[in-house]
Amino acid sequence: MNINVSKADYFKVGKKTIVCLLTLDNGHEIVGSAINHKSENEEEAKGIAYQKALYQVRELEAISYSRTVGVMPVDLPVSIEKEVETSS
Repeated sequence: MNINVSKADYFKVGKKTIVCLLTLDNGHEIVGSAINHKSENEEEAKGIAYQKALYQVRELEAISYSRTVGVMPVDLPVSIEKEVETSS
């Protein structure tokens, strides 16, 4: 699964919060936010918000890979089945 960011928008919410809205190629929107503790570091806060949004995109990509966790194998080789039968 390959997800690409097509657009990043930034918004200032309140006095110190920066929100990054990522729009993906498939149309989904992901939000990341950061608090700007120092008013002169707004670019740094934007970068942190962007990274947090990207982290959520990576989590979405991981969902497709984790869907098989916990699935029991059905087609076991015959040799393993025979070893289990003889050891009991």
